[in-house]
Amino acid sequence: MIAAMFIFSSCSEDIDLTAPYKDITVTYGLMDADNDTHWVRIQKAFLGDDNALLYSIIPDSLYYPATLDAWIKAYNTSGVQTDSFHLTRTVNAFVKDPGVFSSDSSVLYRGVRTLNTGWSYKLFIKKPNGDTTYAETDLCNDVTLAYPPTSATPLDWQPVVIGPPNNKIVTFRWVHDVKSYAYQFSMTVHYQEWEVATPGNITDTSFTYYFPMFQYSPTYACMGNQICYEVDKPTFYQLFVDHIQEDVFKQRKFISIDINVLQASEELYNYITINAPSLSYVQKVTAYTNITNGLGIWGSRTTGTLTGLNIDTQTRDSLVTGYYTNQLNFVP
Repeated sequence: MIAAMFIFSSCSEDIDLTAPYKDITVTYGLMDADNDTHWVRIQKAFLGDDNALLYSIIPDSLYYPATLDAWIKAYNTSGVQTDSFHLTRTVNAFVKDPGVFSSDSSVLYRGVRTLNTGWSYKLFIKKPNGDTTYAETDLCNDVTLAYPPTSATPLDWQPVVIGPPNNKIVTFRWVHDVKSYAYQFSMTVHYQEWEVATPGNITDTSFTYYFPMFQYSPTYACMGNQICYEVDKPTFYQLFVDHIQEDVFKQRKFISIDINVLQASEELYNYITINAPSLSYVQKVTAYTNITNGLGIWGSRTTGTLTGLNIDTQTRDSLVTGYYTNQLNFVP
């Protein structure tokens, strides 16, 4: 009886933390009508009993063999297939930075085709075991910028009358795209800097600020079919304060501003927002993917850029001597 109790009460203290291996395809691809060459990253998740860092440096743990087949089909607004093209497997088409994962061989899949902004595009991946992974996205239209109309239009963040209210706003505008789910506006500021002791040794430099991504809503709607995005005076000058370090031994000169508008599909917006890091103590337990029989993102984006914008004389003077940025040593 006692012996039987020992038999039934004894158990193994070993715990197997790894599940049986499952072939999980991980895919990242963004279609852009501005490009005729399209790159898709296709690889696989991995699991093993050893240290995961050891598996991450083995290419076979990350990439499928050359027998994997991938292609893209296009469909018009009626859902009728209108085009199809295969993706070619490439190795080291782009040099991969060293890191945790294998950098000896970087596998990407490439397709060459001019895209139609009125169509949707569906990715198909047939793995060596016969399983199929797929995803679909609508294509965003081209960005149509409305204001400023050209690079010759100076940007003015200084009010005509000094005194309250002293918050001048520049409103950037572009045409609302019914195929785009969300937008992101960004600014790149170009300037020069040099040591006071060696004024001939000039360095060209810049910084870029990405404003928060937002969905289309009546808050941003204006002029019938346009998006209005406001950047006020404090925000504009604070960009310089946040990106340029004070240095009494340096002087600087403003050169120009580039503006950029990103239009994103619903899939891309969801991927960015849902997978963003949690800011609370409660960590996220879900991750967004629109890949059927896999993980990752298959979406669409397009960008519009206007380069070489200048600021008006009053704004430039304020950058040099104004309340916000006088300590950065800009010169006229």
